[in-house]
Amino acid sequence: MKALVGSWDAAPHKLLAEITALRSKVAQLKAENEGLQAENAMLRGLVDADDHAGVEMVAENLATASA
Repeated sequence: MKALVGSWDAAPHKLLAEITALRSKVAQLKAENEGLQAENAMLRGLVDADDHAGVEMVAENLATASA
């Protein structure tokens, strides 16, 4: 009968629990990664905007200095 039902060992149940826990952790890490990517994109946009503002100020200063 044991051969028909399968192993009575608890290891498969432990493995299923471990797989479930790992899937949960992966989902959590993916969500955290998405949040960090959004924050990174926002910060990159601010840096780019600041760089462009700095270039405009340099151009204005050069124009004023040469006048």
